[in-house]
Amino acid sequence: MNEKAFVYGTLKRGESNYGVIEGNSKYIGEAKAGKGYSLYDMNHGFPYMVDNGGDGCNGELFEVNEKAIERMDMLEGHPSFYKRTECEVLDSRGTKLKAWTYIYQGHIDEDAIQINEW
Repeated sequence: MNEKAFVYGTLKRGESNYGVIEGNSKYIGEAKAGKGYSLYDMNHGFPYMVDNGGDGCNGELFEVNEKAIERMDMLEGHPSFYKRTECEVLDSRGTKLKAWTYIYQGHIDEDAIQINEW
């Protein structure tokens, strides 16, 4: 395992899609996506992260292998629904790291609620 992934929604431990990466990943710890990103709840059962100049959002950091990346790409509809993108994250010690994450490619509804954590 040599890639890092920042997850912020249903791929987090204990969430409904954690099984997609379980067994092909190693939990590193809590993390925060750096400035530039925002997280929204549009009441669809999962959050949407967008690159819109926001203050960042909280999630979890994992080491992942190629199989985990392939499975996440399939789940997230990469590259059309969510696009896998490298972003800067801060780990629990405040260290800046690069990690893959998934950025929503659609339109955020006007009644969407901006959240910091799912």
